[in-house]
Amino acid sequence: MALTPDGTQAVGGCADGTVRVWDLATAREQACLYPAGHAESTEGTENAENAEGSGRAPGLTAMTSLVLAADGRQGVSGGYDGLVRVWDLAGSREQACLSGHHGAVQAVALTPDGRQVVSGGADGVVRLWDLADGTERAALTGHTGEVSTVASTPDGRRVVTGGGDGMLRIWERETGEEQAHIRPGETPATSQAPFVGPDRMSALAVAPDGRWAASGDPSGALRIWDLAGGRRLGCLTSDGVPVWAVAVTPDGRRIVTGHGDGTVRLWERDREQDRDAGRDRQVAREHTRRRRRRALWERLFPGREMAVTALAVTPDGQRIVCGDLDGTIWVAGLDGDRQRQLGRHRHWASAVAVTPDGRQAVSGGGDGTVRLWDLIRSREQARLTGHVGDVRAVAVSPDGSEIVSCGGAGGAAARGLGGDGTIRIWDRASGRQLACLTGHTRGVAGVAITPDGTEIVSVSEDHTIRVWDRRGLRQVRGGAPGDHSAAASHPPVSSARR
Repeated sequence: MALTPDGTQAVGGCADGTVRVWDLATAREQACLYPAGHAESTEGTENAENAEGSGRAPGLTAMTSLVLAADGRQGVSGGYDGLVRVWDLAGSREQACLSGHHGAVQAVALTPDGRQVVSGGADGVVRLWDLADGTERAALTGHTGEVSTVASTPDGRRVVTGGGDGMLRIWERETGEEQAHIRPGETPATSQAPFVGPDRMSALAVAPDGRWAASGDPSGALRIWDLAGGRRLGCLTSDGVPVWAVAVTPDGRRIVTGHGDGTVRLWERDREQDRDAGRDRQVAREHTRRRRRRALWERLFPGREMAVTALAVTPDGQRIVCGDLDGTIWVAGLDGDRQRQLGRHRHWASAVAVTPDGRQAVSGGGDGTVRLWDLIRSREQARLTGHVGDVRAVAVSPDGSEIVSCGGAGGAAARGLGGDGTIRIWDRASGRQLACLTGHTRGVAGVAITPDGTEIVSVSEDHTIRVWDRRGLRQVRGGAPGDHSAAASHPPVSSARR
């Protein structure tokens, strides 16, 4: 499935071997394209609906992947029949059929200049094709299993592929030579691939004094970073269990982590970690082993085996609030005991925060709601609705009067597909929505409020960071050059207080 650049249409490669085009405004099918030599392509709702009810045309096999050209006029698909097909979407017809793979085509991509197609197959071969004349430019071999994903770097000079052999390979597009390969769990040893790394951060928390941060990743590592010096201070391990959430206690002495196996762990940080950066590798490894034994406790909440996806520590440092993959919100003492379930979202819990007075917790979830929880009475207090799709992050203003939340996928088309990409400001006391800030073109992954409470900072999957005047409700910095799309509105949105 892919969206046209103008956001008006969705294009899908289907299991019946056809390419179908839908109008997102009317939710109606506009066209059904068949490969050359099969049933004629159909245009318009009536014909398209007739084609849909006819089942798969004889000889067609399901498609596995689809990409669109930058102008939205062409599409490229791969299928189980081993063929790469080029589609003229404007003319509703198949434009070319490229053969060469032995077995299914698992992935396709277009180079940024739109001149070449990259395909990966079950035969373990990566093939480069000229889009203009359909000729095969190169066959790249090296994977020992199927090639399941392909991509081009933004500058178009390299092709990156991944496969069933667990290897990530980087190829020079012009020569077809392999520049680097990365094994599972290995840090890239080549400076030619600075954009690739297995140590992807899955969680990040900044210490209260702003001098250091802690990050977690899917490999189970918890890393400590010197923000001023730009270096890693230490690494605590969790036996390969993914780290999905991180929080730091108000005194900066301890770190709480939430893991993929449903455990919550408490770690002690001390100044020994600051000396890790200058140690040789063997000493650093020994120090990491000693640090692992200093994990103060590890708890699995009663009956819980769901990944812990969100964490926060109360201002007094005595309790933790966490959310997990099935949407349940928990509170417990910092010692891991006195665990209480507050309630749950209908889908996963994506974020939690605690108000400055420590009396309430705020959570966001995959059900699109922001919820307020009474930490004294251990119950849900309010439910704020307005986001379309998931809520990715929440923050509370320093004075505790307002809540800020952000939503998932953005853009007019994506609103109908499960997200809104907006930043919303709520009055904590009444639960009323005060404003809705728009401007990001994709999902907003995080929000924060400056310590003086005057500005909101948002980071998005559109690769921009925007800074907003909290009182003036306008963007003051950031965004893409020349982008003046940021706006604020005050739509009436419901809230339910309990």
